[in-house]
Amino acid sequence: MTSIYKFKIGAILLTAKEYFEKHEHSIMGDVISGKDATSSVSNLVEDISEEAKAEIRSNRLSKAEMVNALSKANDKWNGVSRLFWDKYGFSPLAEDILKASWIEMMPELEVYFS
Repeated sequence: MTSIYKFKIGAILLTAKEYFEKHEHSIMGDVISGKDATSSVSNLVEDISEEAKAEIRSNRLSKAEMVNALSKANDKWNGVSRLFWDKYGFSPLAEDILKASWIEMMPELEVYFS
């Protein structure tokens, strides 16, 4: 498994593949049936974001370390997106969307992600 798909957050080892397996059927079920997949995708966003928030809360992180935790979460999101591409030939997940969302909420982070 490529390292971009696997990260250790706190004491819990989670992988992009595990997130893919957990959310694949819900997301693709919505996509295939023509339903709005926003809710299913939001559940994935929440899971991955909670992981980053937990790391940030559990440690007194500098801004650079906080950005590193957010970058890992974004990389994991991108890993899940690539797994959709590998299996289905397309992905319902936009690459780097977590990073873009965080920059939109906190524009001062853009300099760290550049």
